[in-house]
Amino acid sequence: MFQTGSDGEVLDLQMYQRSCDQFLGVPFNIASYAMLTQVIAQQANLQPRIFIHTFGDSHFYCGSGRRGEWYGENLKQFQEMVGSIKNPEDYLNVLEDLKRTMPPESEMIEGYDHITAILEQMSREPKSLPMLYISDKPFDKLTIEDFKLDSYESHPSINRKMAV
Repeated sequence: MFQTGSDGEVLDLQMYQRSCDQFLGVPFNIASYAMLTQVIAQQANLQPRIFIHTFGDSHFYCGSGRRGEWYGENLKQFQEMVGSIKNPEDYLNVLEDLKRTMPPESEMIEGYDHITAILEQMSREPKSLPMLYISDKPFDKLTIEDFKLDSYESHPSINRKMAV
């Protein structure tokens, strides 16, 4: 659910998301609703200003079976490790410590531990923000070819499975 607000010059869009998978879903939602903010602003001859993202059930997945149980049993220790991080590269040290001590994911449910992916992602330095250009056409005439992302640079992908 989303709503917009404007003072006649700028447009803000706020989205409420009931269930928020912080690793896989939320980054996609941020990109798509920020783009929607720009599309609506352009159609209304306004400047896009702020996208506000409000979370309901905010979560990430830690796997299941023995791996999930391990996180539950070691949550306090894990929180202390993450809480002591001073530099982005320290997340990789925590990741290596976890890999040495936690049980492996079982073959049938491999890829559902998003914590390891989040630690890797947190170790990365952010890249410069790209610019989005949208053709000046009526909303119902826009196609994918009317969207251009300029100066987009990404880190290598981190793949995980989505729980459904």
